[in-house]
Amino acid sequence: MKNTLAVLVVALAGLLNAGCEAEGGSALSGRWVEKTQDQSKHPRVLTIAREEGAYRVDEEIYLNGQYKTQREIGQPVSKSVIAVKNGMRNIRLENGVIFYRNLEFVKAG
Repeated sequence: MKNTLAVLVVALAGLLNAGCEAEGGSALSGRWVEKTQDQSKHPRVLTIAREEGAYRVDEEIYLNGQYKTQREIGQPVSKSVIAVKNGMRNIRLENGVIFYRNLEFVKAG
């Protein structure tokens, strides 16, 4: 019981603190393309846009000969992290590169 309460207190403190830090997260916004060595592979594309305190994350994945778009609404965790999929995954910006789903994405032109 004490462990559960401790986890909840830490999570609540993190959420309260995240709102203060997350306002300057414009570096995450934009179009990002998967960094790949395989020239024949169709790279995934992330389009991240800030909307009313949250982020709209459109992920374009090449399936069956065409790109399909999956949309998620992400919540800012800090200036460089967005939580998506109800907090199950994070989009992290580090040194100008986004890390998501064990893939690297670079800013598109």
